[in-house]
Amino acid sequence: MKRVTHVFFALALTAVLNLWFLDQGVLYTFTVIVFSIAPDLDLGRYHRKLLHNIFMLLPLIIISQLVSTYLGLRGHYLALSVITGWLSHVFLDSLTKKGVALLYPFSGRFYGLKLFNSDSLVVNALFITISLLVVTYRIVTFIA
Repeated sequence: MKRVTHVFFALALTAVLNLWFLDQGVLYTFTVIVFSIAPDLDLGRYHRKLLHNIFMLLPLIIISQLVSTYLGLRGHYLALSVITGWLSHVFLDSLTKKGVALLYPFSGRFYGLKLFNSDSLVVNALFITISLLVVTYRIVTFIA
């Protein structure tokens, strides 16, 4: 999926989880967005392996707890933000024809529904549109 698609999808999840409206909601939203694109730091030989697996979650949760303690944040909300961003990325990539190596380093097999190409303009536009509709709905229901 395109980076912009990952960002909009994560933003929609942030809205659904009400992370926007918490104290420091901007920070939690920013965290979700950053971690929605962070798995692609493994571009290259190990792409969709090194950072696209379930075993990355434990170190991320531990680090988020340490950071939240240091910064005086609510650890569970920061962890939720990290997990939401990371899993949203892995989920979207698992829908693509390549899939993701969920069990790496124990298995190099790629898992997923493998429905479409990651660079499909139609699919990316569809996910962005749905995400924007969700965000708009959350804003309207908050204001009303």
